[in-house]
Amino acid sequence: GWSPIKYPSGSSARPPPRARERHSRTAAAQRYYVQAARLADEAGDPLTRASALRSLAVQALELGHAAPALDLADAAAQAARGHCPVRQQAWITGIQAEAHAAAGDGAAARTSLRAAERGVERADSPAGWSGGYVAASWQHQTGLALGHLGNLNAAELHLAAAAAGRTPNENRTRTLITVRLAAVQVRRGHLDAAAATIAALGTDLALVDCARVRTELAALRDACDRTGPPRW
Repeated sequence: GWSPIKYPSGSSARPPPRARERHSRTAAAQRYYVQAARLADEAGDPLTRASALRSLAVQALELGHAAPALDLADAAAQAARGHCPVRQQAWITGIQAEAHAAAGDGAAARTSLRAAERGVERADSPAGWSGGYVAASWQHQTGLALGHLGNLNAAELHLAAAAAGRTPNENRTRTLITVRLAAVQVRRGHLDAAAATIAALGTDLALVDCARVRTELAALRDACDRTGPPRW
């Protein structure tokens, strides 16, 4: 079973406009994915249900809700089991790994990461709607999982490999990964390296119109302000 993520309410404080806008987008996306999962369940479409549940797990992770994320990722895996190609199963197993890591279970995270890696290596289906889950995707997910577990040196290496593995026409994905790479470098105290990482994006950063990138870049700037003088 699974349940939608619940957001805190009842606070008398009015959040700033950017936070309200982000909350509105998040809530709308959540409603969409919940409805998609329900409709897929009614239609007997396990793959669409699994995809919607996985998307909810990603959202939960980005909001810092590890336990619901793991429940949703496990529900996605259960829905997909026996119904999907190897590549899509790896795509779902990868988010299980990240959720295990966010919940602090390093052993389970590494087991899932190895399973996802084997799936990518064995996959013979096109890298289509299942997240385009390829080797660079696995590197990205591994970097995020290791970041949750506090293994920042290895996380940085995997995120760098993930960014390098993206093609020039994958600007949005490469930019998001690069911002996350810089965030790990800031966590390690390597502010100059983080600044260089962001600077290497050049004009790509301005050309990418992505709410997730804007949110994570704002968080990165806040982290830098807390750690040292501004670098960009």
